[in-house]
Amino acid sequence: PPSLNANDDLIQLSRLSLEVREAVDADPMYGPRSDKERHNIGIEYELLLEYTLKNMGIPFETEEQLRKRGTAKTPDVLLSCPIGLKVRK
Repeated sequence: PPSLNANDDLIQLSRLSLEVREAVDADPMYGPRSDKERHNIGIEYELLLEYTLKNMGIPFETEEQLRKRGTAKTPDVLLSCPIGLKVRK
């Protein structure tokens, strides 16, 4: 049978585990939930960028296309040719 001391240790570990989980869940900047949210926002903006470039008729390659080609660096999109932008003041 487990000793009383082992039981106390189990209770302490269980409590510590719960406190760590609560701390991780409450972390608004570096926790797993925040990472997932940042990742999802990044994907949304990547899709928006691709959609906008397609609608403007600007030729580009997607990150997926670049990976298939075996490119070492894969930005979200790679413009096929240089473009000029007119920026309003």
